[in-house]
Amino acid sequence: MPTAETSRAVSVRVAMLHAAQCAGHAEAAARLITPVWPCREDRLTWIPVDAERLCQDPEQAARAARCDLCLALPTDDGSARAVLRACTRLAEAGRPVVCVLPEGLRPWRARFVRVGAVVHAAESGVEALAGLLTGVLRMAERVGSLEQELAVADRLAQSAKQWMRRVDEELHLASRLQRQIASPKLPQTPGLRVGSLFRPLWHVSGDIYRAERLADGRLGVLLADAMGHGLCAAMSSVILAHFLRFVRRDADGAVRAIRPAESMLSLNDEMLRHTSESMRFASAVCALIDPGDGSVEIASAGHPPALVIRADGRVETLTAEGPLLGVFDDAEFVPARTALGPGETLVLHTDGLEQGLCGTGAGSGALLQATLRQCAGPDPRCPGDVCPAIAADRLSELLDAKAGSLHRDDDASAVLITRA
Repeated sequence: MPTAETSRAVSVRVAMLHAAQCAGHAEAAARLITPVWPCREDRLTWIPVDAERLCQDPEQAARAARCDLCLALPTDDGSARAVLRACTRLAEAGRPVVCVLPEGLRPWRARFVRVGAVVHAAESGVEALAGLLTGVLRMAERVGSLEQELAVADRLAQSAKQWMRRVDEELHLASRLQRQIASPKLPQTPGLRVGSLFRPLWHVSGDIYRAERLADGRLGVLLADAMGHGLCAAMSSVILAHFLRFVRRDADGAVRAIRPAESMLSLNDEMLRHTSESMRFASAVCALIDPGDGSVEIASAGHPPALVIRADGRVETLTAEGPLLGVFDDAEFVPARTALGPGETLVLHTDGLEQGLCGTGAGSGALLQATLRQCAGPDPRCPGDVCPAIAADRLSELLDAKAGSLHRDDDASAVLITRA
């Protein structure tokens, strides 16, 4: 129970609910309680309120609602009904109510409790009542403080929710824009079938692929993987997509294809020019495929080796040498070459595909080759030939089937090119 030494002094307004004929009873109660109030420094104001008028007169109701505490003082069954209605109204308004019940009104106890009043037995004495009033008052103050804190927290939560909704909308827009820029629809090229897999870890991705059909019928393809995840990696990938060129115009006006190693050198220069703490480097592989003779030339910048699935089911590794983009200003890129026979497939992929399908342990590379052999084999829907688009769908299904597929560690992308 609060004491004069431990309680802080406050100004207390107490509404005393009474029946019309019992105003004197309320005044007498105030005179008895004041001397034994636990915190002597509190400034007490006792405000008699007619319970019947409170339920009919808005001014009386507002007067009582402005008080810090309501003390209900029914004396008989008739006054108990009026006081109960008043208590109900005040409790609904959030005011703490203490009801003093004499022994003869004990059957009313449950009704007052149901409306939220704290019931005190009159025979317990005036000192116990004063202590109860003080405790209820202090508890009401604490509840009011908590309600204010809760209201502030709710406003902050609503603000954060709105902010997160805007961020989510902007990220979805960024995702659509990045897909248009960095992973567009692959061009149809006579003599070649193409398919792609693009599985970002988040809304936006550090992986990109671009492909362009050249005037001479060849197909140029770039697959890159910017360091990290999220927005910074996505910005790096957009830079790569923006500066990628498969052809250039010479001084004499002639347009010629840019060889993969030259593309890597150009992208390396741009990455160095735009390097910052948030955009550091990227791996990439660039390929030039001629559907006429099946010749393939690739250049790599620290990227996983390209894979070639031969017609007899063997999987060969095609490794080109070169450092990551954006690291060395004197980088050299040594190309690698091969040729595709009819029905043979070139697979360019990011390390996220291998990690997502096979993990990172020993033997993951061999497991990836076996998986590709299985997915890129002949399909009834493409009689006598390999369908890379269907193979990409199979790889996507395998990714989804892996345990933990909803919480992968990296973006997963691949481009598959099959010679018809």
